[in-house]
Amino acid sequence: MNTWGVSLRQLRLFVAAARHPSLAAASRRLNVSQATLSEAIRDLEGVLGRRLFDRDGRRLRLNALGHGFLVDAEHLVMEADDLVRRHGVKRQLTIGASVTIGNYILSDVLIALRRLQPELGISVVIRNTETIAKAVAAREVDVALVEGAIRNSDLEVRPWRNDALVVIAAQGHPVARGATVKDLMKADWILREVGSGTRESFDSVTRDWPQPARVAMTVGGNELLKALVRDGAGLGCLSAAAVVDEARRGELSIVPTGPFVMGRILRIVTPMGRRPDDAVSAFLSVCEQSRDITPPA
Repeated sequence: MNTWGVSLRQLRLFVAAARHPSLAAASRRLNVSQATLSEAIRDLEGVLGRRLFDRDGRRLRLNALGHGFLVDAEHLVMEADDLVRRHGVKRQLTIGASVTIGNYILSDVLIALRRLQPELGISVVIRNTETIAKAVAAREVDVALVEGAIRNSDLEVRPWRNDALVVIAAQGHPVARGATVKDLMKADWILREVGSGTRESFDSVTRDWPQPARVAMTVGGNELLKALVRDGAGLGCLSAAAVVDEARRGELSIVPTGPFVMGRILRIVTPMGRRPDDAVSAFLSVCEQSRDITPPA
């Protein structure tokens, strides 16, 4: 038996699985997938060289060894939590996020992460995609979520979730109720700065237009961009997640653009060749559970 292979996270997941009526209930409580929970139990049993559960179809029932192991596992988890409280020994996880993700998407992920690892210290750095990528490469952040493409051989980049981009306009704008590509080419645009994932996505999608977009202003933040669009200074392009509240309140219009649809893939970034520790693994597990973003109806 290789006892060095047992992690605190495995013990915590095992205790949750043992104390809930089903894997589905345990996974909902911890906000991890059933697959993640099942894998943790299999790995733990592999290290022990013993089965802790009896399999009954899709249900797991603690066997005699499992009941005995549960008592000790709960004791170790409580001891670890007490150790953290007594000595302030906290793993500090630094998460990088590009602007749209950090301001409009990340909060749900962080809440779920706190439920899974309440002892974890968390700090968040929000910058544009280019700056965040440099921070990951410099090991200034442990893991990041970004909107733009990353071209750095020192980084491991994997797809996370889809994100719809939408055209926004003031309520009284001539194209507020619908626009063709020709209409969009004639309009003035308020866009994010070069280096942001949103700007990169916009430039990529509009590169094939017969003529380039007319960029009236470039701004370094979403809130200023939305204020300028709301005041009629031009059209804007942002993630649906960034404008959903204003659209529901009737402060901005999401412009129907017919067959012209914009979207992108949000990405997870970690240092190349660095094995995730428990904190990063927990963060990645929570990210797996998040859903895609769609524009409001």
